[in-house]
Amino acid sequence: MNERMLKAMVAAGAVKKINIIASGARFHIVANTPNGAVTAETQKGKVKTWVSLDAAAKWVRGLGIGAAHVNLTHWQPGQHEISIKDRYPTQILRQAVPMNLKSSDN
Repeated sequence: MNERMLKAMVAAGAVKKINIIASGARFHIVANTPNGAVTAETQKGKVKTWVSLDAAAKWVRGLGIGAAHVNLTHWQPGQHEISIKDRYPTQILRQAVPMNLKSSDN
């Protein structure tokens, strides 16, 4: 659920509890509502994450929520993310996704 929808739910009193959950070196937000838990998402529908606890808390405060539960069970502050470019050499990526830029209209 994106920020605008979460703000509307908070204003309507539908958000009962906010959890800031650590996973690896990042944090994400889960809001408990009467219909179940919803995760904060970006406009594109991906899970919204933060690299610091204070940034996540500031975002929660911006929703109009003054209290949140913090779960640090799976927090690994030194963990680095591995991008797809780090895992696979460029040549392998080019073979997997051929770049055929010529038009077939000729």
